[in-house]
Amino acid sequence: MLAAAQFTRQVLLVKVSDTNDNDPQFTNGAGKYEASINETVAPGTYVLTISATDDDKGNNSKITYYISSNDGEDPGKFTLDMETGEIRTSGYVHQL
Repeated sequence: MLAAAQFTRQVLLVKVSDTNDNDPQFTNGAGKYEASINETVAPGTYVLTISATDDDKGNNSKITYYISSNDGEDPGKFTLDMETGEIRTSGYVHQL
């Protein structure tokens, strides 16, 4: 008999920042992204990509992503590419 897949809920607060007068906006409208992964996935597993836009022009429209909060959990279990918004596991999630 196969064991049922195990899932763990993890909340990451991701902020976007830029320089100038127009605030960046997440492209999904709500600013909330959700993904489910099996808690036994290996480090480096793709989770999801977040995306934001900015109405500024030129270099002022460059967006940087970063993990601001993890609801008290270990932020080391996930990595966030500051330029692309790609989130991956960086540790074994089942150890949360």
